[in-house]
Amino acid sequence: MKLAFKLGKSLKAKFLFFSLSIFLLLFFCTGVFNYYKEKDELNEQMTTQVALAKIRAEKVLPALIWNSSEESIKDFTNAELKNAFISGMVVSDGSTVLYSAKTNIKNIISEQDFEPFEKQIWVVDIPLNFVEGGIDNNIGFAQILINHQLMESTLQEILVRQVLQSLGYCVVLFMLIWRLTSSLVLTPLLQLNNRLKVITDSVSNR
Repeated sequence: MKLAFKLGKSLKAKFLFFSLSIFLLLFFCTGVFNYYKEKDELNEQMTTQVALAKIRAEKVLPALIWNSSEESIKDFTNAELKNAFISGMVVSDGSTVLYSAKTNIKNIISEQDFEPFEKQIWVVDIPLNFVEGGIDNNIGFAQILINHQLMESTLQEILVRQVLQSLGYCVVLFMLIWRLTSSLVLTPLLQLNNRLKVITDSVSNR
């Protein structure tokens, strides 16, 4: 009789372990899939926004530099820096930096006098050409500094969220499985054990 009850507890433990192992694997795979899906979507948004900013710079800045419209260059650059994926921009006529600015962690624009950005993966170089009289004139360049801190922090948030979601699901499922196995396995076995004990006691008393 006690053997049946112990067997039930053993089966319950094995079932819990087996079920949670499957769910953990399932949630892990789902979490990895969702993480890389959101990462790809974020990278696609960044690539699109930076590409559009590059096209606008190629179209607008050459004429502004050609006409020495420094105030317009400033306005254009500050407008582009409102893009969350861009954290810095330099506009140069090839020999002198005409305007440069960066944004801080609160996305507030700070005008700075600094040299062009060093070549790195987060810097996009944009040659600026102005066509006049059929002649293509190179009149400078612009640089865009991608906001990689935003990318890294966002990806970190996505990773933490996926881990917490998976752990939360596992806790809920553990409680449900524990309750179900108790009511479907242990309770019937305990009732059976008690009935067998009553029968055994009645037989032994005769």
